Amino acid sequence: MGGSYGKPKPTLQEFNSNPTPVDAPMAERMREMVADKKGEGDERLCLYDKPLQEAKLIHIKSDDETRLLTHFYAFIFFADWKQDLWSKRFVRDHLRYVDDIMCAAAR
Repeated sequence: MGGSYGKPKPTLQEFNSNPTPVDAPMAERMREMVADKKGEGDERLCLYDKPLQEAKLIHIKSDDETRLLTHFYAFIFFADWKQDLWSKRFVRDHLRYVDDIMCAAAR
């Protein structure tokens, strides 16, 4: 994204107290998603391609030194902002972990 769309590679500082509107053009929303990513191009992006679509399980792993302290769907990007909102609200409102799994994970 460096220099694409006539703008420099984004940093998180650019979006502090200045979030991108939810209905902004796709390129602007993507700039916020890739802010401060270490890779060039899309080598740091995980694209939902055919192998991922056919996978029975997708494990979202964090680094050994890092904990995932937000919902997994915060990292999913939809080109259509309306589909993005609908999907994330659906997960937030309707999907729940089973208590037994959460208790086992806490042990």
